[in-house]
Amino acid sequence: MTPAPQILSRSQIVAAAIGLIDREGLDAFSMRRLGADLGVDPMAVYHHVPNKAALFDAIHVLIERGIDRG
Repeated sequence: MTPAPQILSRSQIVAAAIGLIDREGLDAFSMRRLGADLGVDPMAVYHHVPNKAALFDAIHVLIERGIDRG
């Protein structure tokens, strides 16, 4: 019996990317490495984000929202 395919979401991908960058640094980041961390083929990530720049934009937005501007 084959395992059920993992269902990805954009928020899961962004969170995993942030974790990978925190652990390994931005220079070590790659979509291939992100796919490995998520346990999926790296191409599966591209169903949710068109490219690395769009993923970095999503990370930026998430971080910016978390900053207290008060």
